[in-house]
Amino acid sequence: MATRKITLTVDEAVLADLQQGAAEAGMQLSPYFARCAHRWMLYQDAIRSAARDRSLGRYDVAVAEAELADQRAAEVDAETRRGPRA
Repeated sequence: MATRKITLTVDEAVLADLQQGAAEAGMQLSPYFARCAHRWMLYQDAIRSAARDRSLGRYDVAVAEAELADQRAAEVDAETRRGPRA
């Protein structure tokens, strides 16, 4: 996977939380931050999708749970393919 170096500005309290989370996960800050951002995007997409489905009368808990399970399996597969992190 290609990566790109960027500069971000975050509140110091948020940075401390991210550093603590990265340490607890045994990860460096950059990949941990990227993982958090990616999961937040997936979460927001799921919320928008659920809201849209409810507004269209298509909300089905079983379908939503199956989609979530598929998404989690894809994340695990992607992590497995990347291998251990430094």
